[in-house]
Amino acid sequence: MDSLDEKVLEDVSVVLTSGGMGTRNRPISLYSATSMIPKGLMRVTGIPLSELQIEMLRAIGLTQFYIITRYLENRDQLSNRFGDGRKRFEVNISYSDPIEDILNNGPGDAILRNIANHHISGHSIVLANDNLYEANWREAVRLHKERGAVITILATEMSPRETIGDYGLLDLDRASGRVRKITEKPRTEEELLSALGLSDSVQLTDVVAQANTAGYILDNAALAAIAREAWVVTGRRKESGEFDMSRNLIKGLVERGYPVYARTIDNWADLGSNPKYLRTVERALAGEFPSIGNVLKARGYKNPTSDTSVLVHERTYEQKYNGGKSLKELMESGAVKIGPNVLIGSDVRINEGAIIRYSSIEKDVNIGPNTDISHSVIFPYCIIGENARIERSILGLQVHVDSSKDKPTIIEANSFLGPDTRVPRGYHLAGVTVYPAYEFGPNARTIADKILKPSQESLLRALKM
Repeated sequence: MDSLDEKVLEDVSVVLTSGGMGTRNRPISLYSATSMIPKGLMRVTGIPLSELQIEMLRAIGLTQFYIITRYLENRDQLSNRFGDGRKRFEVNISYSDPIEDILNNGPGDAILRNIANHHISGHSIVLANDNLYEANWREAVRLHKERGAVITILATEMSPRETIGDYGLLDLDRASGRVRKITEKPRTEEELLSALGLSDSVQLTDVVAQANTAGYILDNAALAAIAREAWVVTGRRKESGEFDMSRNLIKGLVERGYPVYARTIDNWADLGSNPKYLRTVERALAGEFPSIGNVLKARGYKNPTSDTSVLVHERTYEQKYNGGKSLKELMESGAVKIGPNVLIGSDVRINEGAIIRYSSIEKDVNIGPNTDISHSVIFPYCIIGENARIERSILGLQVHVDSSKDKPTIIEANSFLGPDTRVPRGYHLAGVTVYPAYEFGPNARTIADKILKPSQESLLRALKM
């Protein structure tokens, strides 16, 4: 590596945005009936997402981090967990000022305020706290600087129809990578066709779209100067409406001829809704994000068998609970079947007859005999009774699934259970979302495609506990 490559990251900081309320991930993003888990603390393979991002970027030598927060629970929980970053990660972490909750007028405004308030020079990598990114960061920054970009958008390829209602669509000069136009979340197929310059929806099958991942590389000095221009000053005022990063700032830069480029990164995934969250974890378990595997192995996870897609925390693997057999003994004898694409966290108890595939089982979970878990995420402190079947679902913090041989419980088909939910024996939930404090009746039955919220009485009982 030449000296220029060694220095390319010297003036680079990292900005993590964690200002949302996680409404699209409810009830999984709730800590209780009345409090939320910040998006940056939502777990992927058992580790909070912002923590993964810090670890990944620290590994390439980046040490200055800024976290833009909004709302009390975001700021309080993130700052309590990470502090100034020095002891936990050997990095420096600064947070947006609480007054920004009052002054902040959208993501674009928040980024410009962060640059001004912290006097950030050089360049910054900006990552959204509900997205996973895998990239050659050194090469991405080198290209950003070489091009003289004010902003480089971290882009991903997808089917054009996937952008409708969800992702900004980029029109690029293919030779240079310069952004010619950005269409923020096309609302309809007609709008999508217009943005792509197509006349017939049949043509969409032949097109690969470049989409905005809400990740960026910024030239901070250039943006600090641009922030003083009249169109930006006016746009950031409250009476002008929200000043969005893509819809307002980047679009305005492109329209005024500023150098905005896109860089397609190695891999990316969105955790912004529970179905997307589930798919993203499955992709991570399949090894699509190698940097996650590096973090996990540094934290005591290992491959106990020849199947490298199975990662088990060493404490779970070796520990004998209540004088019984260790997971190592159970796996070696074939008494439990684990894999492919499985993560087992620390202090997890797995009983004989259990089958676990394509799933993330986080710390301190108790899995009963003959339980079958597939394509699912089980958050910490869950208790799953014998003969239960969990498929394509997420169990939030401390969910208790009662189940027995004569009355097995089934949870499947994109069911999402919020924290502290207790499901009685014999229930069959399919496509069901359960909010905290909801109380199931004593008579087991099948419930499909419902959103279950607690009654006022149930909620009051939960608040008194």
